[in-house]
Amino acid sequence: MRVLVLVVLLLLARPAGAQEPYVPTLPPPEGPTLTDVRSGASLAAYLGGALTGFVAHESGHLVANLAYDNPPALEGLTAFGFLPFFAITPRISCNRDTCYDNDGKVFRGGRRGKYVIVSAGYNVQHVSSEVFLTLEPDLRHVRAPFRKGWIMFNVLLSAGYALATWTRTEDDHGDAGNSARLAGIQRDLFGLLLLAPAALDLWRLARPGSRWAPWLSRGAKAGMVGAIFSF
Repeated sequence: MRVLVLVVLLLLARPAGAQEPYVPTLPPPEGPTLTDVRSGASLAAYLGGALTGFVAHESGHLVANLAYDNPPALEGLTAFGFLPFFAITPRISCNRDTCYDNDGKVFRGGRRGKYVIVSAGYNVQHVSSEVFLTLEPDLRHVRAPFRKGWIMFNVLLSAGYALATWTRTEDDHGDAGNSARLAGIQRDLFGLLLLAPAALDLWRLARPGSRWAPWLSRGAKAGMVGAIFSF
């Protein structure tokens, strides 16, 4: 009996430090996502990237117009036949290979020059997305709401162009329809050609380990630019 009491006393006399402290289990921190939108600040950055993508698109049209000494105009249009919007338009009309500006003067760029102007917006989209995905191939696993918002704007705008082209709801001033007419490409096919690099870039963002998608995307983008030399 005395031995049992002695053992109990020894157990109770263990120093407090010998006991393992309680450590609460915390959930692991969330990693990057396709949008990285988790707070008001990250949402603002994401939308800021999308807005910057829009400004870059319209700036492409503006710079291309000025490169040909053609003053553009800001004109209203309707997207999908019902959504009021606006766009920078060149106000250039073409009759076969001869084109005229808004003042009735011959436009020195011809059909090719007008194609450069009309296609400048989505070519800027292609370049910006390519820069982001080439400099940071693993962007999917990096917290970058601004860049992801910009890329997503590029993807959605190209998808919108393709959809409006296929449904014949694109405005007469729309980039896709005008580009198709100038390049002599059937509108439905041109919509597919415009959608292809956007879809491939979205795949590259979601699956950064893909080896084939970057090269197909770059080839599709080069083909869009190469259409300039087809006429």
